[in-house]
Amino acid sequence: IIRPTMVGTDLLRLLAAESRPYQRRSGPGLEKETLLGLIYRISTPKSNPAFAPTNILRQSLDSVERATNQQRQQLRIYQEASHQLVMNLIKAGPDARNKVMEWFVDCMLVNPGAAGMRPDPSKVSSQALLLNVSVALLKLCDPFVADDKKHHLIDTNFVPSSDTGKRIYPVSGDHSISRLGELPSTTNQTTTPAYAPKNAFIPQVFFLTARSLALGIVPMLASHENLLRHISHQHWELNSQNRDVYSDPHFCLLVSRQRSMEVALFQEEMITDTIRFLNLLSKVLVSLSDESLLQMPEHFVDSVCDVLMGVAKLKSRLLRGMDVRHVFQLMVKLLSPNYTSVSFSSPPPSLHYPNRFTTTKTLQL
Repeated sequence: IIRPTMVGTDLLRLLAAESRPYQRRSGPGLEKETLLGLIYRISTPKSNPAFAPTNILRQSLDSVERATNQQRQQLRIYQEASHQLVMNLIKAGPDARNKVMEWFVDCMLVNPGAAGMRPDPSKVSSQALLLNVSVALLKLCDPFVADDKKHHLIDTNFVPSSDTGKRIYPVSGDHSISRLGELPSTTNQTTTPAYAPKNAFIPQVFFLTARSLALGIVPMLASHENLLRHISHQHWELNSQNRDVYSDPHFCLLVSRQRSMEVALFQEEMITDTIRFLNLLSKVLVSLSDESLLQMPEHFVDSVCDVLMGVAKLKSRLLRGMDVRHVFQLMVKLLSPNYTSVSFSSPPPSLHYPNRFTTTKTLQL
């Protein structure tokens, strides 16, 4: 166990996540004890001086927008520099490339708790690192995401058959990942498809990215939506008590956190790359046979739905011009009576289809 050096006896410092003991092999250990961890942990500060709680509600919308754009530009420059570093390491040779990719694999392995409602900061890496890792992997995917001729190189046997796929998408143990359906009881190890990709790098980085989004942007969108809900409730309480929202320090702090979080979360380039990737992921899932589709992680579909719905609700303008045709094809496929069971709020009997797929999304009619 690593115990960070304490300065003074300030109770808030003692309780801060930065000062909590952590295991060397953990999310914080990866973030603070490795070179790439130290690089990817850098993002906009939590206590952002551009959105100080003391005057956040008195700032004009123009000044908030300017500060947001300036910080996004700086973050984009830093992320591009980080990408160039990783690309140089990958191109340096097989040994360097393998070590870089193993670091990304290890990032997925030590952060399964990042997808939870309240991640433990003594076990899980920061949201900044997980979001930057997603950005880095999306950039590595960009050459083949944009090239239709390379889509066939995404070998889906990576998930059930490759050594790395079995590690980051385990089917058993404390951190097992649910599949879209249960395999027939007759299925055994001898029927597991062989993994012999034409290009090993493409499926590896593709499925690492799919896992990364479930640990990065998806929980961060959920956290942001919960924060907005909290702000709305706090605003209602203050109004109902005839109290001034401008002078309430707790309310101002919540709004400050919202502004700070939105700088990194709603970078236009990152959202565009994420949706393009999810559209390709949907295309891959649609093309699979029933048997292969059953073996895919359930959170693939969750990520597609959560990101599109989250962006549509909070920053719908970012969806302008986006091609999501394969997302709709996937939804039609999974919601048909041949593929899934669908539970509706107040479900009409004629619309409930029991089947072997276990997806349990609730649709609001």
